[in-house]
Amino acid sequence: MPKIKVKSLENLCAAQKLIDCGMYTTSIHCSYYSSFLAMKHFLNNHPNKSLSYADQNSYSGKDSHNYIYDEVIKRMVNSIDIRDLRVQFRKLKADRKRADYSDEQFTDLESLDNIERSKKLQAKLK
Repeated sequence: MPKIKVKSLENLCAAQKLIDCGMYTTSIHCSYYSSFLAMKHFLNNHPNKSLSYADQNSYSGKDSHNYIYDEVIKRMVNSIDIRDLRVQFRKLKADRKRADYSDEQFTDLESLDNIERSKKLQAKLK
């Protein structure tokens, strides 16, 4: 299995373990990065228009995460999947920013919700 995909799965597992230990806010970061890495894997392995990890990493614009997200959206064809991915990604990203940069604490339910969002987003990439 590709290393990026392994990292994605490990982040999802880590999010659950952090929740199990009561580290709800820290788990948010892992749920987000699990999805982000899954999107990178999707781009690298797209059957018709792949974007190598090297090319993904060479982007030097303002927000590399939005670049990856935009490239994923360009490769999706189902409008319902695009809409669902957009909703999941925006919520995961907003929560990750709050978890990493604010003084807020997340609850167990919010943390579990982020794991489910991450799983839903990743299901759209198959």
